[in-house]
Amino acid sequence: MLLAGCGGPPVVDQAVTQTPLAAANVVVTQTGDSDVTIPPGGVTFSLDAARLLVVDVKVRFSAPMPRTVALRATVYDATGRIVGDATGGAIQVVPGSEIGVELSGPAPAGTIAAVTVEVHTVPAPAVHP
Repeated sequence: MLLAGCGGPPVVDQAVTQTPLAAANVVVTQTGDSDVTIPPGGVTFSLDAARLLVVDVKVRFSAPMPRTVALRATVYDATGRIVGDATGGAIQVVPGSEIGVELSGPAPAGTIAAVTVEVHTVPAPAVHP
């Protein structure tokens, strides 16, 4: 008995070798305004459905008045080379609050080993009823 199949040879998916998004223990450095702090463990990294970098940053706000907060994360590989960045912000951040801010940017060009988060605040716009 002869068995024959139609079409070409079967396609076998090849494993794609990808570097990890981030090292196990990313070093976090904060610069900028001191009325915002990032607690330990307050920075995480992921890729969204479009394969863009998402940096989630938890911030604690200690200014006496509502502020608008702008953040920029610059990410580095283990050799200190910049491999990407992400930006984001929040408005009307109230005194004493702890919030999450989502930053986004292009996919990094290497494994993230360190990040510098630059934080700047300005007075929040007045809210009118």
